[in-house]
Amino acid sequence: MEELLIRFAEEEDEGSCALLDPQIPSYFLTRRIEQREVIVAELDGELVACLRFEFLGARAPLISLLAVRPDLQGEGIGRHLIEFLEEYLRDLGYNALMCAAREGSPDFERWLHRLGFQECGFLSGMHPDGSGEVFFRKSLE
Repeated sequence: MEELLIRFAEEEDEGSCALLDPQIPSYFLTRRIEQREVIVAELDGELVACLRFEFLGARAPLISLLAVRPDLQGEGIGRHLIEFLEEYLRDLGYNALMCAAREGSPDFERWLHRLGFQECGFLSGMHPDGSGEVFFRKSLE
């Protein structure tokens, strides 16, 4: 793999992030970038992946999006994004990270398990088709 740079998104990254996260309203993405809640992966100067996170209450950071360009999936970019986030959250004093997977995503769920996440809950009916979200938690200690 060429030179991979993981960093917080900046205002000029908004268009590229929107391509990887097309369902988010632009005003919401702008706000997340301003609040340093979007992390990007840049490969040889091109933005190729995006991780968006938010907080459930004050003590529960949650990965709400992880998108890697399809031709680069399986190259470790998603893992690098999560490791960057974990280090950032540890420095802020957080002791856990959460993530959700749409029901019926066994490959993604297996990948989360390999990264140390453990299933911790389920919320039914989250999507228009009636499917739910499986929640995962990883200790950062």
